[in-house]
Amino acid sequence: MLEITEHAKVFTAHGEYVGRVGRIVIDPITRMVSHIVVHKGIFLPEDKVIPVAGIATATEERINLDRGNHPDDFLAFIEQHYVKADEEEEDDDVRAGATKAPFVWYGPYGMSSAMYPSSMSVVTERNIPERAIALQPDASVCALGRVEIGEFDEVITTDAGLATHIVVTMSDPSLDRKAIPMHWVDEIGENEIHLGVTQWMIDAIEVYDSHLSPVRE
Repeated sequence: MLEITEHAKVFTAHGEYVGRVGRIVIDPITRMVSHIVVHKGIFLPEDKVIPVAGIATATEERINLDRGNHPDDFLAFIEQHYVKADEEEEDDDVRAGATKAPFVWYGPYGMSSAMYPSSMSVVTERNIPERAIALQPDASVCALGRVEIGEFDEVITTDAGLATHIVVTMSDPSLDRKAIPMHWVDEIGENEIHLGVTQWMIDAIEVYDSHLSPVRE
């Protein structure tokens, strides 16, 4: 079982600190967690996408990568590249994600610069599977009727990455975290997770204790 928590610290197999989990990437249909996005910081110049297959162990506080897996070898979460206008017109996907990159002319010293239209566009792409969702930190979790009950905090998966539960930090400060069975989840979006059960069913779940294994429904 893997416990992949937002903001958990990520280390290489040699104990080198890499960064913290910024996002968790999940397929909303198969419920497979395919990647984690490690947030850039002192040790990373950019956010990196690390496949779950490259994780050796994962607990609430710490994720250890397999031997031979180092963040320098993984793709950036977001990449930008330039395309020509004719290439953009031929590809609907490129056109949808493209923004024009203006050409800036800098005159002699003392003169103002001028900006002109360019034949090049900047395309921004995410290096995650096409259908996957990169969950925002603290995404809202809503019960049936779109009643917000708390914020997404963690996903519990099998070793292969199949999500079995999500752990929610409840909005009610008197309540501790709850582990929600994945088959109760109706819809997964980048900012919201919608459940197909009422709030009273969630209230009936015992408080989540990470030291108990397996999680009880």
